[in-house]
Amino acid sequence: MSLAVFIVIIGVVIALSGGFARKLTRPLLELRSDVEHISDGELKHQAAVRRNDEIGDLAAAFNGMAASLDKYIKDLTAVTAEKERIGAELDIATHIQASMLPCIFPAFPDRREFDIYASMNPAKEVGGDFYDFFMVDDTHLAIVVADVSGKGVPAALFMVIGKTLIKDHTTPGRDLGEVFMEVNRLLCEGNSEEMFITAFEGVLDLETGEFRFVNAGHETPFICKKGRGYAPYKIRAGFVLAGMEGTRYESWRSGQGPLRLSHDRRRSRGGMTDPPKNGTGAMEDPCHHVPGGAGT
Repeated sequence: MSLAVFIVIIGVVIALSGGFARKLTRPLLELRSDVEHISDGELKHQAAVRRNDEIGDLAAAFNGMAASLDKYIKDLTAVTAEKERIGAELDIATHIQASMLPCIFPAFPDRREFDIYASMNPAKEVGGDFYDFFMVDDTHLAIVVADVSGKGVPAALFMVIGKTLIKDHTTPGRDLGEVFMEVNRLLCEGNSEEMFITAFEGVLDLETGEFRFVNAGHETPFICKKGRGYAPYKIRAGFVLAGMEGTRYESWRSGQGPLRLSHDRRRSRGGMTDPPKNGTGAMEDPCHHVPGGAGT
């Protein structure tokens, strides 16, 4: 009799404990199912919060996490799309800027007495470095090498202005110092960002071989003489363009002194933040690797 009672009691205990265990674990199993939905990317799915205890708090925390993840993914998608749009626009800007510079070679296929080549690789998608060359008239070839302070889109926009002004004001017979004086005056107008340009311009007389040039704070030019290779051509550079109103520039010609001495040594308006150039040593070695470096 006592054994039968004991067995009945054991059965009741097992039944009660099983029911209690199911009641205790059912919310956890449901929460696990909800979490699986979230982990599968269903971030709109919400776990049912039916209890006011730790399990209910855990379900509410998972709902908050899912909402945060959903918002983060939407924001990330929007930012990624914006970056792709900006990247595409910068790629277009890069091609536009490159197309503004002479890029078809030979540049003057009908002229046999000279040849010229140039290229540019900006540090960013767009930048302020630029070059140009053009015929001033039938017997004079102009070349321009310049660099705008700063990088990126602002420098690229200022580069377009500088390039256009230099070319427009380089006319037959005009002194290059006067060209840079006028370009400097125009660039200083409304230059609220206090940007500036270092520039070198030269004009080659194709009949006499005379080379006239002006330097506004740019690198020392290198000249190649027959049998001697490239060597720096020591000249006194003028002040940068757009750096100070009223600056005067002196033009030079190859093998001679300045045509006139008229540099105005006044203080700059400030705003020049670019680091100093690397000096002529950084340019001298690449020059010796240019085809025809021995001079002809």
